[in-house]
Amino acid sequence: MSALYTMILAGGKSSRFKTKSSKVLYPICGRPALHYLLDATQKLRPKETILVVSPTHQSIFKEACADYHCRFAVQSKPAGSGDAVRVGLSKLPKSGKVLILSGDVPLLSTNTMMQLCEKVHDSAAVGSVLSMKLSCGGAYGRVISSAGEYALRIVEAKDCTEDELEINEVNAGIYCVDVAWLRSAIAKLGCHNAQNEYYLPDIVAMANDQGHRFAVVQAACADELQGMNTRVEAAKINRTKRLQIAIRHMGAGVDIVDPENVYIDDMVKISPDSHIGPGVCLMGDTRIGANVFIHAYSVIQDSVVGDGSVIGPFGRLRPGAQLAENVRIGNFVEIKKSKLGKGSKVNHLTYIGDADVGADSNIGCGTITCNYDGKEKHRTKIGKNVFVGSDVAFVAPVTIKDGATIAAGSVVTQNVPSNSLAIARGRQVNIKNWKKRKK
Repeated sequence: MSALYTMILAGGKSSRFKTKSSKVLYPICGRPALHYLLDATQKLRPKETILVVSPTHQSIFKEACADYHCRFAVQSKPAGSGDAVRVGLSKLPKSGKVLILSGDVPLLSTNTMMQLCEKVHDSAAVGSVLSMKLSCGGAYGRVISSAGEYALRIVEAKDCTEDELEINEVNAGIYCVDVAWLRSAIAKLGCHNAQNEYYLPDIVAMANDQGHRFAVVQAACADELQGMNTRVEAAKINRTKRLQIAIRHMGAGVDIVDPENVYIDDMVKISPDSHIGPGVCLMGDTRIGANVFIHAYSVIQDSVVGDGSVIGPFGRLRPGAQLAENVRIGNFVEIKKSKLGKGSKVNHLTYIGDADVGADSNIGCGTITCNYDGKEKHRTKIGKNVFVGSDVAFVAPVTIKDGATIAAGSVVTQNVPSNSLAIARGRQVNIKNWKKRKK
């Protein structure tokens, strides 16, 4: 098979998406949508990947795709998919095959791409197009084919006759084409249509007029061809991807009570025999150990949870939280940029921020680390086997040594030695025969 190149069309204005950025960079389960497509194409090992972008979005694409080593082709003025391909071809050599993809189909699988590329080779065609069958074709272009194996032409919905609109095989907008033939075809494209644009699908009819074959590959699953022209469509893709991610983790030994009601980003790692309750959100670069129990409606972002730990319900781990083994985080507890040692417990209504908590320490209900002085953040250091009573405030920077006990209601502003009892609260005064003020 000749050398394969990939070209991703991402130069649209995203006007229906109502964004100043590009819709293909919209986050799907924690990652830009385009990254999923790039990951899938890389498994094909193309010699090069060309991204066709608009001049207004070139800088954000370069930043977002820095790890993918793409070449960029700038489409100065949108004039249809055919014109976008013409721009992309300027970055390709004279020969080979090019896989042409729309940037807004993040669920497209490597397997489907491979089938499309292999079809060109196996059928001795100049190109192949991916189609799908829908009960209602809507705004998709209709594929007019010969016995379903070769495409005769593709007609955009706005240009279809009433009979053509009844066809349920539609164009998915994905092609694999011989580069040399494509160059000549693109040069001959016209813009005689309702939109006055250069339509890439017109190359199918052109191939047939020249006596060439243009193969059709029908996608096995229409779900992977979902596009995202609007935020409603992006939400549907997010839902599909979320379920795929949940199923992947369940297949690896993770217990997910309600896979349609959890939110797990693509980069999250979960070890076997952990339990994820309903409504749980696991986001960003989060790592969950083995035998972890995360109760309902807990939110964990960019954090590490050690083996055997228990979170929630309604627990929150913000970026930088690091929990060792067998840590207990209870309801309405928030942890941020803090390390909690093995066996430590923070069970109720507590904020621990910019702190280090030693092993087997117990943090009482209503405890707060006062880490911000209005200008800078400061750390609270709590040693091993420390017992903190309820409603304690630690005014950072402050250090509590191993084995110390902090009395309930204390406002701790000074370091506490090891194995000491710290009481930092006003002495109770009872005034006898007190009379309430009259209103």
